[in-house]
Amino acid sequence: NSYLAHSFTIMKILVFLWMGINFLTNIDPKRIPELDKYQILNSPSNLSLILALNLKEKPFDDIEVRKAINLAIDKNKVIQLAMNGKGTPIYTNMSPVMSKFLWNAPEEQANLEKAKQILEEKKLLPMKFTLKVPNSSKIYLDTAQSIKEQLKDIGITVNLEMIEWATWLSDVYTNKKYVASLAGLSGKMEPDAILRRYTSTYAKNFTNFNNARYDALIEEAKRTSNEAKQVENYKEAQKILAEEQAAIFLMDPNTIIATEKGLEGFEFYPLPYLNFAKLYFKK
Repeated sequence: NSYLAHSFTIMKILVFLWMGINFLTNIDPKRIPELDKYQILNSPSNLSLILALNLKEKPFDDIEVRKAINLAIDKNKVIQLAMNGKGTPIYTNMSPVMSKFLWNAPEEQANLEKAKQILEEKKLLPMKFTLKVPNSSKIYLDTAQSIKEQLKDIGITVNLEMIEWATWLSDVYTNKKYVASLAGLSGKMEPDAILRRYTSTYAKNFTNFNNARYDALIEEAKRTSNEAKQVENYKEAQKILAEEQAAIFLMDPNTIIATEKGLEGFEFYPLPYLNFAKLYFKK
C-alpha cells in the first residue's frame, strides 16, 4: 500500500520544461495565490484521507460514539484548512474518481448538538483521546488541527501526538497500537484492492473493522465474473462502511497542477501519471 506520505514527500514539486512550457505538479494548495500567472487545474487524486479509529479500543468500540464524532466534524472546514478548499468530501472509503463502483451516499451535515447529546447520554463528556499524526505531510497536521478545534466545541480534548512515518507504519498500521490516527489510503484501479482493507481476514485491517455481511459481499464480488453483480456488491459494502462508521471518512485531497495559460488537453488519471501527448495550445 502507498499512502499520503508517498504522494507528498516522494513526489515533490516538479517543474517540467516541455517544448518551452512551464508545467508544475503537486502544488501546495496554500501557494496557489502565488501562481496567478498560471492556470490552475485540480481533480480528486483517488486517495481517501480518514480519521481512523481503533474499533477494539474504548470508547470507539461503540458505534454510537463513532457516529457522534462523525457528526461533530465538518468535512468542508477540514478541506478549507488543510487543502485551501481543494479537496472532495468522501462518505465511504472510495474516491469519486471510481464513479462506476461508488456508492451514492447521502450528503452528511455536521450536527454539533446531536453529537454532544449522544456523548452526554453515554456520560462520556468531558472526553479526551490521543490522535497519532504522521509527520510526513503538512496536510496531516492541518487536518489534525481542524479536527482538534472542532471536537473541542463539544467537550472533547484531542491530544496530538506527532510521530515519524516509520513509527506510524509500525505502531498503527502493523501493530494497531493506537486509539485514533490519521491515514491516507491510496486508491487503486480495482475496487477489491480498496475495499478488502476492511475485511476481517485482511492482515493490515488496522481499524479492526469486523462485519460478516461486509466480508461476504467482498468475497462474492471477487469470485463472480458478472460486473453488474460486482458493482452491486461493492456499493452495498460501502454502505455498510458508512452505516457502521468503520472510520471517519474525510476527503480526497485534490491533485493540483499549474500550467502556462492557453495550454489545453491535460487529463487527470486515477493514479500518479502524467500524459503530455495530448497537450496543445489553444489557437
